[in-house]
Amino acid sequence: MKRVKEKKRKERTTRRLIQVGAIFEKHFEIQSEEEAEKIAKALQSYVGKNKDKILHHDVVVKEK
Repeated sequence: MKRVKEKKRKERTTRRLIQVGAIFEKHFEIQSEEEAEKIAKALQSYVGKNKDKILHHDVVVKEK
């Protein structure tokens, strides 16, 4: 039972990471892991300070 729960948890984690990465890649047209890392670091401070506003649509978000 414990092994089954652990396996399901790992699958959920892997699936989530793949989904988040795909979304990030799509919206930022990422070509490599290096680009993704640079963009993530550049956005880290802004998102950290404004996450609640972003998530609650207090910031205007434009779609392509």
